[in-house]
Amino acid sequence: MKALTLFPMGLAAMLASTTATIASHESRIEGAVQTTLAGQAVFGPVRGGNSASFSLELGAYSDNGAVVFSRVSAERPRTGTYQVVAFGPGEESEREFHALISLGSVAAPLGAFRAVSGTVTILQSTPAKIVGRYEVKAVGFLATDPENEGREITVRGGFTAEPAATAPRFEASTHGAVEASPRGPAEFGTVGDGRTTRFTLNLGASSELGAIVLSRVGGSRPLVGVYPVSAAGAERSGDFSALVVTGSPAMPTGVFHADRGTVTITSSTADRVAGAFELHGTGFLAANPDDENREVVVSGWFSATPHVTAVTMTLR
Repeated sequence: MKALTLFPMGLAAMLASTTATIASHESRIEGAVQTTLAGQAVFGPVRGGNSASFSLELGAYSDNGAVVFSRVSAERPRTGTYQVVAFGPGEESEREFHALISLGSVAAPLGAFRAVSGTVTILQSTPAKIVGRYEVKAVGFLATDPENEGREITVRGGFTAEPAATAPRFEASTHGAVEASPRGPAEFGTVGDGRTTRFTLNLGASSELGAIVLSRVGGSRPLVGVYPVSAAGAERSGDFSALVVTGSPAMPTGVFHADRGTVTITSSTADRVAGAFELHGTGFLAANPDDENREVVVSGWFSATPHVTAVTMTLR
């Protein structure tokens, strides 16, 4: 039986070294599967050994799927229409793209498909942004029936992508009751219940690896500086509260509230908030929810952009 392994996310791995436009993509899949995909969109060269290629990754950290285009030239493609061709032997052309489509998340894949034909049309191409649309036909299999590799789908969509080096992102390390390395998209904004407004840094809300919510009373964006982290409900003016969820938000393996720590804001503009954090928290594991005194230490960094959808996780 074929093992369901998804293609490597080259640019996703490179994002560990990131330090602004809001990039996104949307697509519709028809055929053997009927669904929609949406998420982050990044582009850039991927270098390996003595060679390099160009990658356009649409939804690399999404929990519903991704579309990844690649070509042999590492140069950013100019405006125009490019053919999408199947992987095969022989010399590849710089005017051609390959495409891979995954369904589900990296942690819980539902299917994988390789494009056999189609086009990618680049409408705008600058060092800061690539805008375009595409239509591809692909063949592959579903996790429920991996031996049937001939299922066909058609994928149509559009995108506004930004360089991988500036994509909104966070990475962290969790130690103690849970050993994990959560990472994923990073957004900031305000949430409120009609009485209280809070500024929120939402780190990894759509990630299968874990999520962190940093929040403080007041909707104003914090200035550059170091801010204490206090227990939820006991914050002084200007303090942050923090919630750490391990596993996915839909199926958490643990939930922890920070008792203390710091949030350091190194950059704060209307387009981006960046910084680092260290959190000391207590909570419980899903396997033993009655023990609420498990301890974790979480540290990491973030580079967040304004959220384009409602924040789905709060401290309450």
